[in-house]
Amino acid sequence: MRSTDRARGIVLTAFSLGAVIAFAPSDIPRLHEVEVNARVVLLAIAVALLVTIIGLVLPGLRGSSTAIASALRDGAPVSGQNASRVRRALVIAEIGVTVVLLVGAGLLARSFAGLQRVDPGFDAQNLLVLRIAPDVTRYPGAQLRNDYYGRVLDSIRELPGVASVAAVTVLPMSTIGSDFYRPCWLEGARPDGYALAEANVRMATPEYFTTLGLPLVSGREFSAQDELGAPPVVIINESLARSAWKSQDPVGRTLILDYQSGPSPRQVVGVVRDARYDGPRSDPAPEIFIPHAQNPYLAMNVVVRTTIDPGALAQTARAQALKVDPDQPVHSVTTMERLSDDTMQQDRFAMLLVALFAAAGLLTAATGVYALLAYTVAQRRREIAVRMAIGASSSSVAWLIVMESLMLALVGCVVGALGVAAVSRLARSVLFGIAPQDPLTLGTTAAVLLTTVLAASWRPARRAARIDPVSAMRI
Repeated sequence: MRSTDRARGIVLTAFSLGAVIAFAPSDIPRLHEVEVNARVVLLAIAVALLVTIIGLVLPGLRGSSTAIASALRDGAPVSGQNASRVRRALVIAEIGVTVVLLVGAGLLARSFAGLQRVDPGFDAQNLLVLRIAPDVTRYPGAQLRNDYYGRVLDSIRELPGVASVAAVTVLPMSTIGSDFYRPCWLEGARPDGYALAEANVRMATPEYFTTLGLPLVSGREFSAQDELGAPPVVIINESLARSAWKSQDPVGRTLILDYQSGPSPRQVVGVVRDARYDGPRSDPAPEIFIPHAQNPYLAMNVVVRTTIDPGALAQTARAQALKVDPDQPVHSVTTMERLSDDTMQQDRFAMLLVALFAAAGLLTAATGVYALLAYTVAQRRREIAVRMAIGASSSSVAWLIVMESLMLALVGCVVGALGVAAVSRLARSVLFGIAPQDPLTLGTTAAVLLTTVLAASWRPARRAARIDPVSAMRI
């Protein structure tokens, strides 16, 4: 292997590693510490040299057992037919592995595109998110907490570019916040058996659903009248409404919720659309929203609907919240689009990783096809000269080499198809909205591979077509 080839390989490795780290999920420990250092480069060079030496020595050892005079008399290559079969088998294996990788990359790309098209149930654009966690010793009582959050929301609402602002214990797509999975049942039903259901309980301030872009299906949002001491009310989502009341409208009905002080009746005042809280792969779960004023939870997620780029308001909104009480932490400032994007980190990383391997496999297969055909043309130079001497045209000779490459591609595709079938069950668990045997992906893979093989065979075929019969026969 030439030094320039090694240098290109090192540069390509460093570039690929940078791309992998940039798109990797944040929960992979110590991935950002990975780097291409001197030890890695030396090890790669040593392995490359070892492979090169083995590739040069083994054919010589095999050829030494062949009678040279017999080889020259028969016009057979010193390495023999067995070595030729091994070379073809290796190239076919390269093509087969490349087929599996290309199909995997194509399926993951289409799966990722499908995830991006999933409707989360709310409008994630132009939403700024801030996490606030006041000290319980500073705000021990319900009224103190209500007053604090009222001032925080009012101060942010005054900023230019803010359309609305609200707060909730747990936001969709966010891993920060306290969620409670509590039993509930209809008024008059026994809290056991089929009559019992469970739902996620969350506290929200007025204008939360408007700010999030989560539309009401029926009823109303929370208002200033849903205060501490007022009749307890809740808003539920469509999933809970369907499971509890079937096709009936639950607005105005009573729901018994077992939460904090025990089972208590609460009137349903609204139904909101389902949202996918854990990302596009998740299914909507039953939800119950309680007015924050009636149950003033301490740690909250503040969500701000903006008329401008939400990132431009991040520091200003945080500063406004800190003005209310500088001693209370305001952290994890981000946008809803970023939170939504983070839920697909694993899928994006898997797609990138397989795509890099597929690209490397395609390059390796193309190199293998080219090297094999170039070697074949060199070994069959006299045979080709004889063919042309007795009337074979240049185009027919070129087509002979191209046909050999197509046969390699065909057999490699069959091997690859068997590999795809073998891993299809595993692939099904990581794909979204697409089957492992997707015809478009399989067809595209075949077209890409065929184009690559034909491109790799062009120069050897052209060289074969330009052989001079007279000069070749004199050698």
